[in-house]
Amino acid sequence: MTCTYATGPVRCYRERVAEFWEWFRQNETRLSEYIRHLDDYEAEEVVSFLAGGLNRAIEGCLFEIGGNFEVSLASDGNAALILLSDYLCRNIPFEYAEKWRFTPWKQAMPQGCLQVSGMRLGAEDVLVHPSRAKGENSFSLDFYSDELNGLEEDQRYQAFFLLLEMCLGENICLGFIGDVEQADGLRAGMFPLSALPCYMRKELEAEGRDLPDDYNPGLAYAGYSMEPPGLDGDEGGHAEETPSRREVIAGFTRLPDLLDDYCAGDGSPLYERLADNGARPVFLVLPRSHPHPADHQQDLDLCNEIAARLEDEILGETGSGREIGIVLGQAMGLDYCYIDLLLYDERAFLNRAGQVLSAYGLEAALREFRPDSSAMFL
Repeated sequence: MTCTYATGPVRCYRERVAEFWEWFRQNETRLSEYIRHLDDYEAEEVVSFLAGGLNRAIEGCLFEIGGNFEVSLASDGNAALILLSDYLCRNIPFEYAEKWRFTPWKQAMPQGCLQVSGMRLGAEDVLVHPSRAKGENSFSLDFYSDELNGLEEDQRYQAFFLLLEMCLGENICLGFIGDVEQADGLRAGMFPLSALPCYMRKELEAEGRDLPDDYNPGLAYAGYSMEPPGLDGDEGGHAEETPSRREVIAGFTRLPDLLDDYCAGDGSPLYERLADNGARPVFLVLPRSHPHPADHQQDLDLCNEIAARLEDEILGETGSGREIGIVLGQAMGLDYCYIDLLLYDERAFLNRAGQVLSAYGLEAALREFRPDSSAMFL
């Protein structure tokens, strides 16, 4: 199936993933030869060949190759790409699942070393001082290293982030590391970067939480609130005179960057990146039956019910590898409720969504996550 997006006709992501795994089947023998004899081949040849296959699913996909039939995809700090990578990895054909290990983010390599400007650096060579507000996931870090001091500032930070990913894994960095600053000198309480995972686990466990190795930052929700015009009773702020979603009061989302792009109104780079790979970020617009901030519970319950039915009856279980999309979040506005979706197969969703929505007698509309999108009524 070919879908038409703002960026042009693109095959849906579910089909792109299926195409990659078919390519993999046809080339598994050659790929195995590369892995078994990595030293006999130029790295550029191996990387270029696998990149040509992965680009069938995720254009410009970054990855690392291990010697034990391991391929770690990389998100470059983008939770949305982790969602795409996770879906791809979970669709590995059964006959290769024991031999090959595809992971949706760069894995931790605690004993790994980094070669930079003639120096060989490991996690023991950098000191850190973490801080965190009670109840928060995010740890801020100050770091210091005599070895890194000899590098230009951008090189220092790049080297530190590479060592940090080796120490924690890309997924933990994305979900649990906040601001990072270089300290002017040694500080009391600093300890080697290699001890950071243990420190973070103890801190979180003290609050009854954990730091799971398989944590998926693309599935974590973040809450938000907004102050639309009309919240204080000014009728001019209601949705009929306000661009869609500008009237939102509060909500939660798995992809804050997607929401930020939309609200900025000057382009949607993350939308375009996803859509170029056949994954379509959209949101359902549902009219509120009680359009007043104080009477939101009934509308909220209905929105929750519809989102749950869409997942159970159409989208499929998130993280199963069989889903045709996922619920990204929900929002409550002055006049409308919103259910945010990332569709891996838009046509399959549209073919069945009306069956669920018709049971509620609502005039529901579907919009793309870009400011200039038009409404499709379901």
